[in-house]
Amino acid sequence: TGHLWGNAMLSRYPILEWENVSLPPENLLLSRGYLSALIDLGNGQRLRVVTTHLHHVREDADIRAQQVQALLDFWSGEGLTVIMGDFNVRKDDTEAQMIRDAGLTDVVDMEGIEPGYTWPSGGPKYQIDYIWISSDLIAKDVAIPASEASDHLAVVATVLLK
Repeated sequence: TGHLWGNAMLSRYPILEWENVSLPPENLLLSRGYLSALIDLGNGQRLRVVTTHLHHVREDADIRAQQVQALLDFWSGEGLTVIMGDFNVRKDDTEAQMIRDAGLTDVVDMEGIEPGYTWPSGGPKYQIDYIWISSDLIAKDVAIPASEASDHLAVVATVLLK
């Protein structure tokens, strides 16, 4: 959502539509947003995929809560949805609970991976990166591969229709 950085998505399936949306509040020094794409899985099935990077200042939970609410409002309970990215939210934070309460499931929790930490990559202490899926999807082959290519470890999963 800035000129130097933003969100990106690659898909082996056709992208039918996409949009890049700014997240509140508008007055942040570092703008945040999400990228949403509607993916054609074939046979008339479509998957909504959203990737985001939420506000990073730990003490600003109220800002992240606004951003999470904007994501949840956009999602509005639609099936066949994946929302993923760097949420800068720990598992027990209110913002993560908002997402769980809305009906999305963290694939790391679904797979029972403990501790599931993703940050910092050199000695992870917290999970702040997530793949959240709607209840009509399942995840398999969930992993958090060791790598120092970023300051975060990636969460990877194969997402399937139930």
